[in-house]
Amino acid sequence: METRLHLNHIDIYPSDFQETRQLQEFEIVKGQKYEGKRIFVDNHQYEDCEFENCNFVHSGGHFAFANCTVKGRCVYSPTGPAYKTLRMFQALEPQLGFGIPLY
Repeated sequence: METRLHLNHIDIYPSDFQETRQLQEFEIVKGQKYEGKRIFVDNHQYEDCEFENCNFVHSGGHFAFANCTVKGRCVYSPTGPAYKTLRMFQALEPQLGFGIPLY
């Protein structure tokens, strides 16, 4: 099975994208193919990449995927703050709705 992945969690407005991306020191990765690799998600922007049977490691930082492909059986491995957030969500899930925070 193959899934197209386009996901942006940089938390910025589109007009500020170029400037903010440079300030946050993102590593931009383009056109790479990964098979059976550990992929560190935080502070990376993957563009036109292919992932097959990979382990996505995320500790809660900013990231982006643009026009990427995911194949095989990939695994999401949250660590640190991302793991704590997932555990809280799992504990509250039966009574929890999903919403966007109001500022």
